[in-house]
Amino acid sequence: MRLISKTYFIKLLPVIGIYALAAAVYTFFDMRVFNEEYFAKLLENIFSFSHYAWYVNLYIGLYLLIPFLNAGFNSLTSRKNQVVVLAILVLLTIVSPTLSLLNNNEQNFLILPHIIPDYWKGLWPITYYLLGAFLASSNKKLSFKELVIVIFILDILSVFGLAAISETSFGIEYRILPVFLLSSLIFYLVIHLKVSIKNEWLKRVILFISKNTLPIYLLSVIGDLYWYPKIIAKWGDFASILPKFPLIIFFLLCQSILITFLLLNVLKFIQTTFNNSTIKSSK
Repeated sequence: MRLISKTYFIKLLPVIGIYALAAAVYTFFDMRVFNEEYFAKLLENIFSFSHYAWYVNLYIGLYLLIPFLNAGFNSLTSRKNQVVVLAILVLLTIVSPTLSLLNNNEQNFLILPHIIPDYWKGLWPITYYLLGAFLASSNKKLSFKELVIVIFILDILSVFGLAAISETSFGIEYRILPVFLLSSLIFYLVIHLKVSIKNEWLKRVILFISKNTLPIYLLSVIGDLYWYPKIIAKWGDFASILPKFPLIIFFLLCQSILITFLLLNVLKFIQTTFNNSTIKSSK
């Protein structure tokens, strides 16, 4: 069976193109000028995957591995074998880093982080990908209400539980068990939840966001770097900012969506102009 074709690699180019365009925009907000220094900084940002582009760096590598991951995972003929593989990956990439959170000064916990080898913890993106593949092929259905309740309870327990056992609970990342469990439930919810949106305008907005999550995420760095310092300077401490946080997040999300919308329309205009000029020159 043929794993990879030329078309597969070509499909990666639009992602790289969107990334380069987003980098051009947030680099301009960094420099505020168009000159030689701007283009030098743009190249530096693109190839160093600066700002929030760590995700693009991760995605490109994972994309190149996907055909092999799919072939290997699908070759496991039973769900039981798939569960075993996932369990081993979770043990090595999720449970092991989770144990490292038990780093308080209490001597009783010192041995726990070393019970499971932690050399493989950097493979957590593969664990997440294969988890998604497993959930996508699952036939079991849970109700929306059940999922929301479980997610809410797990979220609350995670916040208070991690704060109780670890001094670095606010530094947790994707490879920590509570985050992994929450992500699993959210993945399942997104994959299997059937939603019917009757309002045409709302449907268009949701479809636009779902199709353009990458540029929206990359361009959110503009709001973070520009607005957060101003907010902190105006309102001061975190306690004063916290009640306004939902509104701030909503405003920054809308800003990223708007910039993405303008960027894509400019790109569409350039493409249309180029196509029209090509047609005229060929006549």
